[in-house]
Amino acid sequence: TTDYVKHYWSHTDIGALPRPGKHTTRKIAPDGTEIYATSYTIGNDGFRVTPGNPANSKKRVNFLGCSHTFGEGLADDQTLPAQVQKRLPDVTVRNFGIHGYGMHQALALMQSDRDMSGQVNVAVTVPWHAERSACVPAYTLGSPRYVLQTDGTVVRDGVCGGIAYYPLSRLLSLSKVYSLAKTALQTQQSQDAQIDLYLALLREMAKLSASRQQVLTIGFFKADPEWFTGTYTNEKVLKAIKSLNLEVIDLTLSDKPEHQGKPLILHPLDEHASALANEITGPLVSASLAKHLAKTPD
Repeated sequence: TTDYVKHYWSHTDIGALPRPGKHTTRKIAPDGTEIYATSYTIGNDGFRVTPGNPANSKKRVNFLGCSHTFGEGLADDQTLPAQVQKRLPDVTVRNFGIHGYGMHQALALMQSDRDMSGQVNVAVTVPWHAERSACVPAYTLGSPRYVLQTDGTVVRDGVCGGIAYYPLSRLLSLSKVYSLAKTALQTQQSQDAQIDLYLALLREMAKLSASRQQVLTIGFFKADPEWFTGTYTNEKVLKAIKSLNLEVIDLTLSDKPEHQGKPLILHPLDEHASALANEITGPLVSASLAKHLAKTPD
């Protein structure tokens, strides 16, 4: 359970956005123990504030993504964008990640009339964002809906209707039989088709970034291999992303021996990245961004 303040959410053209202000949040496990307790500072534009940003900088990085980018359960200075800002103190770092968002909302944000200026856009993503882009979860209700065209492009077509699903248990949700049934019954669309749409959204984000003389970089988390029910795998998705000539930063730490046994997630009941995980990945992302930002005058 969580005690977000009343009226935390507001409805916008890109879906739900938090209301401006400082909001306390607390998540409690079924046994009554605390999973996290923190606060989120939301700016007037509805996005999370990254502390330490310089007042006047010609260099700017935009982070796009979901709750992992937003920093679920973490303080303002513990998010991945905040860790990058600490290492690039002369750069303005914007955090456009929001709970439950996917790449469809990242593209809609880029296509909106909001200020998305800067030199680099960082899309922090994971293959299961494909479900969100295909309007599968109930919480996608009202978020931007995109349709994949025969020529490989995407067009915006209204909003997601919010196809609800409620897994009976974690064990059931990991079942391939259940996953196949869920896809067939709820979307009449294969998982491969969902991922095709997801990749097309990334392609359009890359095209739009290039048209603005920006670089699009991908921060990639691998999905649990059991999540895949079609022909795609983590490796196949990565290959497809790299074929777009995009730089990919591997943010997955759990499969690396040097990080085994470290508290990389908030809690066994909440697998969002911990502050330590962001401290580890922050330098990786910062080093990649520094190469592109070096071309921008101070």
